Amino acid sequence: MDATHIPALVTQSAYPVMFQAYEDIPGVRQLMADVRPVDAANMYGTKGTTIIGGSDLDERLDNEGFGQDRLEEGYTWQIKVRSYGKELPLDRRMVEAATSTEIENLITEWARSVGRNAAYQREQYVASQLQLATIAAGDTIFDGSFPGNADPNPLFIYDGQPGFSAAHPIAVGTGTFANFGVSRTLTSANLTAAKVEMQQTSAVDDRGKRIMNMAQTIIVPPSMEATARVLLNSQLLPGSSNNDINIHAGTLGLVVNPFLTDASSAASWWLKGTSPGLRFYEQNGGPAFRTYENEKQNQIVVQLLDYWGGGFVDWRGLQCNNKATT
Repeated sequence: MDATHIPALVTQSAYPVMFQAYEDIPGVRQLMADVRPVDAANMYGTKGTTIIGGSDLDERLDNEGFGQDRLEEGYTWQIKVRSYGKELPLDRRMVEAATSTEIENLITEWARSVGRNAAYQREQYVASQLQLATIAAGDTIFDGSFPGNADPNPLFIYDGQPGFSAAHPIAVGTGTFANFGVSRTLTSANLTAAKVEMQQTSAVDDRGKRIMNMAQTIIVPPSMEATARVLLNSQLLPGSSNNDINIHAGTLGLVVNPFLTDASSAASWWLKGTSPGLRFYEQNGGPAFRTYENEKQNQIVVQLLDYWGGGFVDWRGLQCNNKATT
């Protein structure tokens, strides 16, 4: 095969195969995070600062004016967009000794494999944010540093705490608030307690003002699917012989995530609320290919490129239960 035909073969044959393999993976990250595209403005990373204001509105009395509000800066979150890739080096002599069908089969099968892997890794990254956010010592996955923007809390989220904590501070108010029930197993009573924590006890903004943050979804590993389905779908209270009504039936969605696989997550569960929680940036349309020549090695290299990154933008939007802090 003429080696100069490799770029066209990648475009015409390998890319559609890779993209189809990527699309065939039934991802759940969109149900766990606010997924947004990587673009020119956030190619390396992005950040945002909450603006605190919004005191209660004044009622107009007669011809009086309104009081003036005062805006303050809250916390600044940062997300690094990370670069990922893989290369397939093709020896030019091997390519020129082979038929075009042989080379096409080689490249397309590799493309199929890396397309699947790219989809799986995106899913794993989002799942890892949930699993690692209980570690008291923090983790580098939360380092949002990107060129020109060092993360002041490189092992934690924007408020200096693990993503799931019993002691989240607020920016200008007083007190601390929780989105973590370290030993709260998945029972009817504990689900009620978790909802109260998310929707009432910790439902305040960074000034301590009441907000609405309603529980929407339970997220579980496969090992907890049966327990969750019984609790969410039974008309009568599971485990009770008194014919009590199951107050949780039909109230929440369920996401079963096969990437929640670390040992300490086997009996864990998470609640997702209406506040943002996690944000995940990814290259729109999946990974991309490029080819180049490595003249020193006499190779033509097919390169797969992908970009993604994520992090907490509001801890209130997620809650973790029954998980260790190490």
